[in-house]
Amino acid sequence: MRLLPFILLLTLASCSTPPAMLSQDRTVYVAKTEQGFTIMRNSLPFKIKGAAGSARHIESLAEAGANTIRIYDTTNLKSVLDKALVNNLAVAVDIPLSNYQSMYYKSQSARDSAMMNIKNLVNAHKNHPALLFWMLGNEIQFPSNYFLDSSEKSFISFFNSLVNQIHELDPNHPVSTSIASIAKKRIFSLLRKSPDLDFISINIFGQIYQMESEIGKLSPYWDGPFLISEWGAEGPWANRKTLWDATIELNDTQKAEEIEKIYSRYLDVYCSRNLGDLVFYWGEKQESTHTWFSLLDSTGRRSNMAYSVSQYFQSPNTVLSKPPQIEKLVLNTKNSWANILLDPNSSCIARVEYQASDSLKIRWEIVAEGWNVIQDQNEKKPKSFALVGNSDHIKFQAPQQAGPYRLFVYLYDSHQNFTTANIPFYVLQ
Repeated sequence: MRLLPFILLLTLASCSTPPAMLSQDRTVYVAKTEQGFTIMRNSLPFKIKGAAGSARHIESLAEAGANTIRIYDTTNLKSVLDKALVNNLAVAVDIPLSNYQSMYYKSQSARDSAMMNIKNLVNAHKNHPALLFWMLGNEIQFPSNYFLDSSEKSFISFFNSLVNQIHELDPNHPVSTSIASIAKKRIFSLLRKSPDLDFISINIFGQIYQMESEIGKLSPYWDGPFLISEWGAEGPWANRKTLWDATIELNDTQKAEEIEKIYSRYLDVYCSRNLGDLVFYWGEKQESTHTWFSLLDSTGRRSNMAYSVSQYFQSPNTVLSKPPQIEKLVLNTKNSWANILLDPNSSCIARVEYQASDSLKIRWEIVAEGWNVIQDQNEKKPKSFALVGNSDHIKFQAPQQAGPYRLFVYLYDSHQNFTTANIPFYVLQ
């Protein structure tokens, strides 16, 4: 029995060389040098420094100094790649896959359809000069049990057939998949069960502060390349809750400070294996709120988070003005941590304190709490109510309908910048 761990390590070592390193004739491949692992693109080392987000905002991402965008939507991919090429951005293309537990995989016809769709997608775009690599699935919960049941084995076989198909169709670009955080069992399972992946991509937020030590724990069986495929301020799973279990969101200024702390201290770990990083999310995205991860607003205005990220990118051509800074937001003199309970239609007053070097437009809005989320479906912004008023304070009536809400304030300057904050409250009947 003592031989089992040794045999497992030998098995992992035998398949530890990513397939892209086996040939230097590729347009993009992962190379192993004396200094470690690096992506080679058009015969030159390429360190990924960019964002995951919306293709609508490629120009502003390039202006901020990034070199890569990760996109999740392959609709109109040709035009997206063309736009990225014009703006000198490489593109990591997500190939959508359902969670492995999805009923989708029970159907052979569905699997055949997926194989054909991916074949068509890869063949259509594999020769585009903006393409960097293929991301086969985002957080698909790859089976991580040591002893797999038949459905798990079947999924892994299907997943590997997709990896192999992409490699055969397009030997010029690596294939990866992204996992949530440094899940040690899942990484171990990927190394054992899907060794033909070129590298592992890690979406990491709150755990990023322990990333170096957590990766270190895997050193006995994993010393391969990885990409930080999503990172940013900690998400709505953070342990900051109201009495009704709504997560308290830091304001834009505070999240920008968190982002600066992360890129200054925690991103550049295991430099010999780290292929780069992609901040999340360049654009506007609803996840618990429409502002939590959104570096931009719906029209493309830049937040303090986006400004902070641009300082990390440090392009010599980047000249962006700093957005206004929110210092304090109160509702009936109480802040976000006060578990604010309101009567229906009760009179309220809110006030925001800020710093700005420019004249501002101020907008207020009430948004219902985004609780009715269906797993594996994109969230949509809940019902909202615009409030009349454009100054640093506003009087309004609480909603008539009982339930959880948030009061948002938005500050806009004349340089395409904005900042925002919100306070959760509950209307109790």
